[in-house]
Formats: sequence, C-alpha cells, structure tokens
Amino acid sequence: MGRTVLLVCTDPQKLSDYEKAVATIADVVQVATTFPQAKTILRQKQPDVLVTELRLNEFNGIHLALWSRVRLPHLRSVIIGRSDPSLETDARALGFAYLKDNRAQAIAQATQEAFITQVPQRRWPRKRLAVGLSAQVDGRPALVIEVGYGGFRVQTAEAVGVRARDEFALHIPEFDIRANATRIWAAGRGQSGHRCGASLGEPDTRPGSRWRTFVDALPVESTEPDVEVAHGSISVIPRRILSAAN
Repeated sequence: MGRTVLLVCTDPQKLSDYEKAVATIADVVQVATTFPQAKTILRQKQPDVLVTELRLNEFNGIHLALWSRVRLPHLRSVIIGRSDPSLETDARALGFAYLKDNRAQAIAQATQEAFITQVPQRRWPRKRLAVGLSAQVDGRPALVIEVGYGGFRVQTAEAVGVRARDEFALHIPEFDIRANATRIWAAGRGQSGHRCGASLGEPDTRPGSRWRTFVDALPVESTEPDVEVAHGSISVIPRRILSAAN
C-alpha cells in the first residue's frame, strides 16, 4: 500500500488543509474528526504514521497515540500541540513527536520525518508475574505485578502520585530488595487500583546486580504491552495529559 497516514483533527477546514499538504508526501491519507472514528481507522487500515491534534473534544492526541501503540507497535505518532512544556515533555518521553506549529506545511514536514524515524523499542523485555509480590512504595503497601531488568510496574490501593519523573523507594521485604526508582507514568484508580510504571538507575540494571538476579529468578505469567488497557481505553496516562483536552 505504500506510505500511509492517519490525520485526526476536529476542525474540518483545518483537516482538509492538512490532508492536501500530507498527500504530497504520502501514498494514502486517511482522515478522522473524532477519537472513536480514528480508533476504527487505526484498527482497519493500520497506517504507518498517526498525526493528531492534542485537543480531540473530551479526549486528546496523546491518549490516542498511547491507545494505538498497544495495537500497532510500528506506528509513529506526531502530536500537534500547543506551547506547554509539561505536555511536550510527556509526549517526547513516550516517544511521540510534539509539534507546536500547526501550519499545514509544518505538519507535512513532521510527517515526512516520522516516516524515517525508528520506533523506540524497550531495551529489555518485561515479565508479568503470575502472583503479585507484596512490596512498599515510599513505605506504603503495594503489589509488584511486572518486572524487567530496567524497571517494574506496581499496583496500589491508594494513589502514589501521578507526576512523571518523580523518584521513590521500592522495598520488597520477602526478597530483601531495595531500589530507588523514577516514575515514568502513573494511572488513576481503575478496577484493579492505582498503577504506575518506573525505571531503575544504572547500578541496579548492571549484569550481576541483585535486582537482575531477582528478576531472573521470578516465574513469568505472560508478556504484556507497555500500556495498560481497560475496557478499550488507555488508563496509564499522567493526569495532565488527560486534562489537556479540557
């Protein structure tokens, strides 16, 4: 099919301008004006690049890009945003391009660059544990539900904070494991409680480290994608991303 793009914008006139500009560098251009419509196209057409505005009514473009990543690991995403350092940092940390220039030509250029951009890959695989391990996050009860050489995922009854890049201490008493971690994402409360994903510092990720030995010893239930999905929607989005569309 060649190079395919999905453009998502709630303004029909702007969407038409974007489509004309992107059509000069793509073989197929699909368009959508709503979040549900975009999801349908993503499922059916599986484009190479997603270009979406940040504001999508009650949803937003980062939300859509995260939802897409679970189903289309090859997809590159470009967010057409606004001058917001926090949102830009979040988008780039998640591997998405963040474009503050909403002119059609700038969008075409960003799409062209996305075609040749390598999709970020996780450095080490993760294990989803058959049984969660009792732990503490900054002294509060938690369950470790996924581990890898470079980080882990925990579940808590109470919120442990929703700001990305916060640091916290993990303690797994049963194995006498202690580690300092950096929160990469955090989720609001769902059916299974609050969740967050974190990365570890270089000392804990070295070959032969206590953490890596611990990870190797644990049984695995299954492999799980980067993004937690519940009832068809992404639930692992920092609060500022979710509120950006309001």
